[in-house]
Amino acid sequence: MNKSYSVSDLVSLYYENEFACIEEIPVPGFSLRHKSSMKRAFRKFKKNSQNLYLNSYNIPARRKNRLNRRTIILAIVLAFLALISGCAVAQFLSGNFRGEVYHDNTELFVVDASNSPEFIEYKYNLTEIPEGFSPITEEWFSTPFMVYYLYEKENTRDHIILSQSTKADFGSIHLNTEKGELTDITVNGHNGVCLSIIEDNDNYACIIWDNGDYILEISANMEKEKVLELAEKVEIEK
Repeated sequence: MNKSYSVSDLVSLYYENEFACIEEIPVPGFSLRHKSSMKRAFRKFKKNSQNLYLNSYNIPARRKNRLNRRTIILAIVLAFLALISGCAVAQFLSGNFRGEVYHDNTELFVVDASNSPEFIEYKYNLTEIPEGFSPITEEWFSTPFMVYYLYEKENTRDHIILSQSTKADFGSIHLNTEKGELTDITVNGHNGVCLSIIEDNDNYACIIWDNGDYILEISANMEKEKVLELAEKVEIEK
């Protein structure tokens, strides 16, 4: 008896016969030129992938340092601008103080802050307050490292400022030496400096000295000699 097959059965039988025996197909070989081209392609792909990663996180890619003419000119211009904008041009040295002199100010530093108290252990104040001046208590300021006093003369612009600080807390101070003169001075035998300014018949003086333990500073819109007299009346509070 002849067996009948449908079209789908015939197709299935055909594919079964075709793929019953799989021939071993050799892996194709590639030329050296092809291999070299693929290596270059993969290197380029890797580089592009890294740049894409850096750009996605806003990370600048590394660039080779090149010192060209434009870079040199830019460096010279920046150096010149830094110079005219306030770079130190000289050094100031006076006993326990040193300074970096700029075109319009001098930054004053303490030479040696060692072997001095870390905190304010005892306070200094004026033993005699000039006539007409009174302390402004609400402006009084004090920390473990600094004591600040302000005295004013009623109905005038006259004032006296006295401060005491540890040497470590003093750090540095900028003094206006464009319009004033910075000179050496001694206060009760202790080394210091004095800034004196005379402008439009107005006097101002600031005296800073190292008494061995602390840095003391007194300033007032008075003549240098009068401010020195005040400095010599600064003693330990009793």
